[in-house]
Amino acid sequence: MSITRQKQQVFKPELMAPAGDWTMLRTAVQAGADAVYFGVDKLNMRAKAANFKVDDLPEIEKFCTEND
Repeated sequence: MSITRQKQQVFKPELMAPAGDWTMLRTAVQAGADAVYFGVDKLNMRAKAANFKVDDLPEIEKFCTEND
């Protein structure tokens, strides 16, 4: 007789935080956010909001990768 164990999957929710500027991005990442979201120049529905520039994307990627 064999006993079969079923593996239970544990689903961990993802913590996603808004990042409207560098201060908010750094704070969210350093506080443990799994993901951040933000607008970029004219690619944002909130045109008058503070946005990152397309040129900021490589630095944002580097910061997030180094602080993962």
